[in-house]
Amino acid sequence: MAYDSNRERVVLFGGYDGALRGDTWEWDGSTWTPATATGPSARFGHAMAYDSSRARVILFGGDNGSQLGDTWEWDGTSWTERPVSGPSPRVHHAIAYDSARSRVILFGGYDGALRSDTWEYAPVPCPGDANNDGVVDFADITSVLANWGATYPGGTGPGDATHDGVINFVDISQVLASWGTPCP
Repeated sequence: MAYDSNRERVVLFGGYDGALRGDTWEWDGSTWTPATATGPSARFGHAMAYDSSRARVILFGGDNGSQLGDTWEWDGTSWTERPVSGPSPRVHHAIAYDSARSRVILFGGYDGALRSDTWEYAPVPCPGDANNDGVVDFADITSVLANWGATYPGGTGPGDATHDGVINFVDISQVLASWGTPCP
Protein backbone atom coordinates (compact mmCIF):
# COMPACT_ATOMS: atom_id res chain seq x y z
CA MET A 1 0.00 0.00 0.00
CA ALA A 2 0.97 3.61 -0.47
CA TYR A 3 -0.73 6.89 0.44
CA ASP A 4 -1.44 9.25 -2.48
CA SER A 5 -1.37 12.59 -0.64
CA ASN A 6 -2.41 14.58 -3.71
CA ARG A 7 -5.65 12.60 -4.14
CA GLU A 8 -5.98 11.74 -0.42
CA ARG A 9 -6.31 8.01 -1.08
CA VAL A 10 -4.56 4.89 0.14
CA VAL A 11 -3.74 2.68 -2.86
CA LEU A 12 -3.58 -1.10 -2.44
CA PHE A 13 -2.38 -3.45 -5.16
CA GLY A 14 -2.33 -7.22 -5.28
CA GLY A 15 -1.23 -9.59 -2.55
CA TYR A 16 -1.96 -13.14 -1.55
CA ASP A 17 -4.98 -14.49 0.34
CA GLY A 18 -4.76 -18.12 -0.72
CA ALA A 19 -4.67 -16.91 -4.33
CA LEU A 20 -2.51 -14.31 -6.06
CA ARG A 21 -4.27 -10.97 -6.48
CA GLY A 22 -3.73 -8.37 -9.21
CA ASP A 23 -6.42 -5.87 -8.34
CA THR A 24 -6.14 -2.22 -7.37
CA TRP A 25 -8.21 -0.73 -4.55
CA GLU A 26 -8.40 2.78 -3.10
CA TRP A 27 -9.41 3.80 0.43
CA ASP A 28 -10.76 7.34 0.91
CA GLY A 29 -10.98 7.16 4.70
CA SER A 30 -14.38 5.53 4.80
CA THR A 31 -14.81 3.30 1.74
CA TRP A 32 -12.71 0.84 -0.27
CA THR A 33 -13.34 1.26 -4.01
CA PRO A 34 -12.00 -1.12 -6.67
CA ALA A 35 -10.25 0.45 -9.65
CA THR A 36 -11.18 -0.98 -13.02
CA ALA A 37 -7.76 -0.35 -14.58
CA THR A 38 -5.57 -3.17 -15.83
CA GLY A 39 -1.95 -3.10 -14.81
CA PRO A 40 0.75 -5.24 -13.24
CA SER A 41 0.35 -8.99 -13.10
CA ALA A 42 -0.98 -10.53 -9.89
CA ARG A 43 1.75 -10.68 -7.25
CA PHE A 44 2.80 -10.53 -3.61
CA GLY A 45 5.98 -9.41 -1.87
CA HIS A 46 6.21 -6.20 -3.95
CA ALA A 47 6.66 -2.69 -2.54
CA MET A 48 5.03 0.66 -3.29
CA ALA A 49 5.72 4.31 -2.45
CA TYR A 50 4.13 7.62 -3.45
CA ASP A 51 6.24 10.01 -5.53
CA SER A 52 4.71 13.35 -4.53
CA SER A 53 6.77 15.39 -7.01
CA ARG A 54 5.25 13.45 -9.92
CA ALA A 55 1.91 12.52 -8.28
CA ARG A 56 2.44 8.80 -8.95
CA VAL A 57 2.43 5.63 -6.85
CA ILE A 58 5.50 3.58 -7.78
CA LEU A 59 5.42 -0.23 -7.58
CA PHE A 60 8.46 -2.47 -7.95
CA GLY A 61 8.99 -6.23 -8.05
CA GLY A 62 7.24 -9.00 -6.22
CA ASP A 63 6.54 -12.64 -6.95
CA ASN A 64 3.94 -14.39 -9.11
CA GLY A 65 5.55 -17.82 -9.14
CA SER A 66 8.83 -16.27 -10.15
CA GLN A 67 10.46 -13.09 -8.91
CA LEU A 68 9.62 -9.91 -10.80
CA GLY A 69 11.76 -6.85 -11.54
CA ASP A 70 9.25 -4.58 -13.25
CA THR A 71 8.44 -0.96 -12.35
CA TRP A 72 4.90 0.44 -12.61
CA GLU A 73 3.34 3.86 -11.96
CA TRP A 74 -0.27 4.50 -10.85
CA ASP A 75 -1.65 7.98 -11.62
CA GLY A 76 -5.04 7.44 -9.97
CA THR A 77 -6.61 6.26 -13.20
CA SER A 78 -4.26 3.81 -14.88
CA TRP A 79 -1.09 1.78 -14.42
CA THR A 80 1.85 2.37 -16.78
CA GLU A 81 4.87 0.09 -16.93
CA ARG A 82 8.17 1.96 -17.01
CA PRO A 83 11.05 0.21 -18.78
CA VAL A 84 14.00 0.94 -16.51
CA SER A 85 17.22 -0.87 -15.71
CA GLY A 86 17.66 -1.30 -12.02
CA PRO A 87 17.53 -3.81 -9.22
CA SER A 88 17.41 -7.53 -9.86
CA PRO A 89 13.95 -9.10 -9.68
CA ARG A 90 13.15 -9.49 -5.98
CA VAL A 91 10.65 -9.77 -3.17
CA HIS A 92 10.30 -8.41 0.36
CA HIS A 93 12.29 -5.24 -0.29
CA ALA A 94 11.40 -1.81 1.08
CA ILE A 95 10.86 1.42 -0.81
CA ALA A 96 10.19 4.95 0.39
CA TYR A 97 10.01 8.39 -1.20
CA ASP A 98 12.79 10.89 -0.45
CA SER A 99 11.01 14.25 -0.85
CA ALA A 100 14.18 16.30 -0.31
CA ARG A 101 15.75 14.73 -3.40
CA SER A 102 12.57 13.82 -5.35
CA ARG A 103 13.30 10.12 -5.77
CA VAL A 104 12.11 6.70 -4.67
CA ILE A 105 14.67 4.70 -2.69
CA LEU A 106 14.68 0.88 -2.70
CA PHE A 107 16.61 -1.17 -0.15
CA GLY A 108 17.33 -4.87 0.20
CA GLY A 109 15.02 -7.78 -0.44
CA TYR A 110 15.49 -11.32 -1.59
CA ASP A 111 16.43 -12.45 -5.13
CA GLY A 112 17.71 -15.92 -4.31
CA ALA A 113 19.97 -14.34 -1.72
CA LEU A 114 19.41 -11.67 0.92
CA ARG A 115 20.32 -8.25 -0.49
CA SER A 116 21.48 -5.09 1.26
CA ASP A 117 21.83 -2.90 -1.84
CA THR A 118 20.26 0.52 -2.36
CA TRP A 119 18.72 1.79 -5.60
CA GLU A 120 17.17 5.11 -6.61
CA TYR A 121 14.32 5.72 -9.07
CA ALA A 122 14.05 9.29 -10.33
CA PRO A 123 12.75 9.63 -13.88
CA VAL A 124 13.80 12.82 -15.63
CA PRO A 125 10.70 14.99 -16.07
CA CYS A 126 9.85 15.93 -19.63
CA PRO A 127 9.93 19.73 -20.16
CA GLY A 128 6.40 21.04 -20.68
CA ASP A 129 4.71 17.86 -19.40
CA ALA A 130 2.78 19.54 -16.60
CA ASN A 131 0.55 16.52 -15.87
CA ASN A 132 3.30 13.88 -16.21
CA ASP A 133 1.48 11.75 -18.77
CA GLY A 134 4.38 11.57 -21.25
CA VAL A 135 2.79 13.93 -23.83
CA VAL A 136 2.91 17.72 -24.11
CA ASP A 137 -0.57 18.76 -25.19
CA PHE A 138 -3.65 20.80 -24.23
CA ALA A 139 -4.09 18.75 -21.03
CA ASP A 140 -0.82 20.28 -19.77
CA ILE A 141 -2.17 23.83 -20.17
CA THR A 142 -5.27 22.72 -18.25
CA SER A 143 -3.04 21.27 -15.51
CA VAL A 144 -1.04 24.52 -15.24
CA LEU A 145 -4.21 26.61 -14.98
CA ALA A 146 -5.83 24.23 -12.45
CA ASN A 147 -2.76 24.47 -10.18
CA TRP A 148 -1.93 28.15 -10.80
CA GLY A 149 -0.05 29.70 -7.88
CA ALA A 150 0.82 26.38 -6.23
CA THR A 151 4.32 25.85 -4.88
CA TYR A 152 6.15 22.58 -4.31
CA PRO A 153 9.13 23.23 -2.01
CA GLY A 154 12.09 21.10 -3.07
CA GLY A 155 10.42 19.57 -6.11
CA THR A 156 7.80 19.54 -8.79
CA GLY A 157 4.11 18.68 -8.77
CA PRO A 158 0.93 18.77 -10.86
CA GLY A 159 0.94 21.74 -13.23
CA ASP A 160 4.69 22.32 -12.92
CA ALA A 161 5.76 22.27 -16.59
CA THR A 162 9.20 23.75 -15.81
CA HIS A 163 9.75 21.41 -12.84
CA ASP A 164 10.98 24.28 -10.68
CA GLY A 165 8.43 23.96 -7.85
CA VAL A 166 6.35 27.05 -8.78
CA ILE A 167 3.29 27.23 -11.05
CA ASN A 168 3.19 30.49 -13.00
CA PHE A 169 3.29 32.03 -16.48
CA VAL A 170 6.67 30.43 -17.20
CA ASP A 171 4.95 27.03 -17.09
CA ILE A 172 2.49 28.06 -19.84
CA SER A 173 5.48 29.26 -21.90
CA GLN A 174 7.25 25.90 -21.36
CA VAL A 175 4.20 23.93 -22.49
CA LEU A 176 3.93 26.03 -25.67
CA ALA A 177 7.67 25.78 -26.36
CA SER A 178 7.61 21.98 -25.92
CA TRP A 179 4.33 21.36 -27.77
CA GLY A 180 4.53 18.17 -29.84
CA THR A 181 7.97 17.21 -28.54
CA PRO A 182 8.03 13.51 -27.62
CA CYS A 183 8.81 12.70 -24.00
CA PRO A 184 11.26 9.95 -23.10
